[in-house]
Amino acid sequence: MKKLILPFLLLLSACGHDNAHVVPGVKPVVIPALPANLSVKANKLPPITDNTMGGREVVGAADDQAYNAIAHQLNKVIDLYACVRDSINNKKPTEDCLK
Repeated sequence: MKKLILPFLLLLSACGHDNAHVVPGVKPVVIPALPANLSVKANKLPPITDNTMGGREVVGAADDQAYNAIAHQLNKVIDLYACVRDSINNKKPTEDCLK
C-alpha cells in the first residue's frame, strides 16, 4: 500500500498548475527544434523484386547505402540531443548545438 502512495501523490502534484507561479523576468527553458536535415523520418525499404543473384546484389548495395544514410542521421540526432542536454544542464547556450 505504501508503494502506491508516493506515485499517487506525485500525480496529484502535477494537477492544477497554471502560470501563476511564473517568476517575472525569468524565461522558461525552451528546447530548440531539430534542424530540417535531421527531422526527416526514415522510409521503409522497398521490397526486392528481382530474385536473380545480380538483382539481389544491386538491391543489397542500395539497401546498405540507405541504411547507412539513416544510421548517420540517427547518430547526428543522438549527438544533438547530448549537446542540448549538456547545454541545458550546464547553463550554456544551446545555439552552438545547431551549427
